[in-house]
Amino acid sequence: MKLQHLTVIFVIIILPITFIMSVYMQAQVDTIVLQSNYSAKLLDATYDAIKAFQLNTVNNRYSSVSDSKIRDIEAAINTFYSSLTTAISISEDNLKQFTPAILLTMYDGYYIYSRRQNTESGQYEYGLKPYVYYAARYKKGNTDCQISYTLDNAITVYGTVNGKEIEPQTGFLVDPSSFDLDTRNKIENGNLDSITSIEYNGVTIQEEQLQETLLILQDATQTEPAKVVKQTYPYTFYDNRKVYEESEGVYFWYSDFRKMYVQDEATRNYARATMHNNRSALEYYISAYQFSVWVKDNLGDLTMHDVYDKEGSVVEFEANQTGEERIFNFNSTTNNPEKTESTFNTHRTAVIRESIESNMLAAFANYNQYINTNYDYRMPILSQTDWDKITNEMSMTTFLQGLPIKNKFFNSYCSLSNNKNKEFVSKSSIILLGSDGNYHKPNCKLIVNGSVDIVGAYTNLSIARQTVKVSENEIYYFYPQQKTNEQPYLNCYDCIVNIADIYDLNQLIDGSITQDNMVDGTEEEIYNENALKEVRSVYFTALAREKYNLYGSKLHFSP
Repeated sequence: MKLQHLTVIFVIIILPITFIMSVYMQAQVDTIVLQSNYSAKLLDATYDAIKAFQLNTVNNRYSSVSDSKIRDIEAAINTFYSSLTTAISISEDNLKQFTPAILLTMYDGYYIYSRRQNTESGQYEYGLKPYVYYAARYKKGNTDCQISYTLDNAITVYGTVNGKEIEPQTGFLVDPSSFDLDTRNKIENGNLDSITSIEYNGVTIQEEQLQETLLILQDATQTEPAKVVKQTYPYTFYDNRKVYEESEGVYFWYSDFRKMYVQDEATRNYARATMHNNRSALEYYISAYQFSVWVKDNLGDLTMHDVYDKEGSVVEFEANQTGEERIFNFNSTTNNPEKTESTFNTHRTAVIRESIESNMLAAFANYNQYINTNYDYRMPILSQTDWDKITNEMSMTTFLQGLPIKNKFFNSYCSLSNNKNKEFVSKSSIILLGSDGNYHKPNCKLIVNGSVDIVGAYTNLSIARQTVKVSENEIYYFYPQQKTNEQPYLNCYDCIVNIADIYDLNQLIDGSITQDNMVDGTEEEIYNENALKEVRSVYFTALAREKYNLYGSKLHFSP
């Protein structure tokens, strides 16, 4: 066969194959590009929803009220759909069939937004399903009780304990052995008013003075026009509300950016007694000690094998199993409830994960029945990092499935933390005010090294910019925490931007910061408990104060 013939045969056979492969490869590249594009847009839309919720939370002083909170959640979901429909050029009605579920974890439970059947009309529609608490049932001996968990160390116990039907008991869990002997004796003997400081976990918790800058709207009078006045006031908490002091003996609530003067004597007496020596942090640890002792004495023998479902069968946990370890037998080594790796916390996250997984699987299974499509919607396998986020922080997890892209279907999810809200005070939400005029994380090297003195400590929400809208053309902004020259604090570049300039927060909480030894790979301690004492004292005080003031009205414990 001549060379020309072979060339013709080669061209006839190879060129079509090359063309087909080229088209195929280009299709694969286009698919990958679209997948990356959709993943980025899903992330952006979820982030927009989180920011919408945070914005509503910061400027809505009634966001902790149930109806108002649901409105904020629904507004966040609407923002998600609005953002995503704009990004991928699809109508909201069409987009919703590709979002089988949205998970929103709150402080003590979670919502699932999905397609559901309206009980009144019988029609299927999208909406929030009933709120689900993080709860588990425990049966052992003559104890048969329910325990509801939260995203931190607070629980509620109700049911039968040691053969006795109890009223719901709610409180925070701590390690009783971490308190100094003097404090334990005073609490157990009922001498609570004599406690002016507490030694806990190697640090001192004391009374403190709090202050905040407010923007006050003053209505017009016959002699003065309407105006806006910014001023700093000391404050305390009464019945989970801030009470401010205008002058000695004159107190007010801050409502709709105006002063509402306190008239009832009970509030005035409490404000007079605690305005300049706030005891919130002390009250947190006193009540936590009492509740923890009761829980340990009555539920100290419970293990994960004592958890039962509604049908009376033992629950098999697939993740974070605690084995035979006793969940509520607190100690300072392996089971301090305030530490991440404790037996209690490991079990708490397992309970939350099991509840969410079972209900999400049901939501996806039901969605396949409600939606008219050939695509099989299934809950994806979430990464351990995302589960850690979901079980320890308020978060939003969105799912986008079945969206056609070239010759495939898009299937992904996005999980983001909601770290600025009025529902939950997390370990990482405490921000320190530095003498250098900057905000710092408590584990910032400048703070821990002593290069910058600590001026105060509040939550990230307490330092967020506030907006006062008088009219469409008259809008004011202010910061509740500001420097004495009326300038706002700025973010510390070293700890906010450069992650290398912060230490591990859990190590700071434990009181010992270590780093890897480059020679033999072992961990070398670089700061001991004494060097960290001041930072830890301020941090624990602020965390306890903010928790107690946010959740105090929900605590119901009768020892």
